[in-house]
Amino acid sequence: MKILFIANNRQNDFLSDAVFHGLLNIDGLEVIDYNPLWYMYNDIDKNMLVNRFHGRGFTYYASLPPNQVDRNNIDDKIKNRYFDAIIYGNIHRNLDLKELVFQYYNEDNIIALDGQDETDLANDYILNTIYFKREFTLDDYYKYPFIKPISFAQPHNKIVLGNIQKEKLVGHVIPGVAETFIFNNENDYFKDYAVSLFAFTWKKSGWDCLRHYEIISTACMPLFLDIEKCPETICTTYPKDILIEYYKKSGIYELFNMGGEFEYDDRNTMILNRDLNLINEISLDDDFYKLYSYYIDKLISHTKSEMTTRKLAEYVLSHVKSIG
Repeated sequence: MKILFIANNRQNDFLSDAVFHGLLNIDGLEVIDYNPLWYMYNDIDKNMLVNRFHGRGFTYYASLPPNQVDRNNIDDKIKNRYFDAIIYGNIHRNLDLKELVFQYYNEDNIIALDGQDETDLANDYILNTIYFKREFTLDDYYKYPFIKPISFAQPHNKIVLGNIQKEKLVGHVIPGVAETFIFNNENDYFKDYAVSLFAFTWKKSGWDCLRHYEIISTACMPLFLDIEKCPETICTTYPKDILIEYYKKSGIYELFNMGGEFEYDDRNTMILNRDLNLINEISLDDDFYKLYSYYIDKLISHTKSEMTTRKLAEYVLSHVKSIG
């Protein structure tokens, strides 16, 4: 299968980059990044991304072997329908080659990824592409049932493979508290989660957040306080049911009044109105660790089977029809 991937290479985009990462982990694909996504490849110094990119260049970046592909004669290849699919990494931000692509391809082979935090759709393209929306509201789901929900994912090699000794109760990073974002090194960032029993997370501008996935992949239990408020059409691969079940059985659900009301600011970020120190009331006895370990194993199993970047890319490609 031959794929042309068109994305902005001047700034990162978590959804676009997750799908691209997954594509390059599927054997047998020819994937041409029209604008070379230089920051995805491991021939750069990862440290240069820390102060330049959202997320400090962690997780997806500087992790792939260089993509040795022929980027010449792309216009002719489009005219000759050389590609089986053309993917726009963020339909709001980059539409290079738009006129040519839409002249020679139809909606069965043009993929539009919409990973914006905002719920707004790129209305000009929802009917003439296979459209994937991350922050997909229930209202839009009923209005546009042909739009596909999509969520973030985690590289398979960033998922822990064994038990890690826990050294503390809660991870250092608190969403929205800038002074807790102390990590400039990916290994230190992931290690902090890995040695912690819990890590806090909640809705920021969008419901879906890479942090949700990073926490689970390190065998740390996310404390996703407002998880029940997340629409069923968002974070569709995230194990919300497993987490809610754990919260209720462990007493965490009642402790943080997760069934209660939450407020959100004008950027749609949760306003913290819970006392995070309540987590210190958890009794770390044998019953706690037995229940905790059981659910961590379930979360890791789910992550490996449903939340890898490869699985994400396969999901996207499953909607492409063969070129006639």
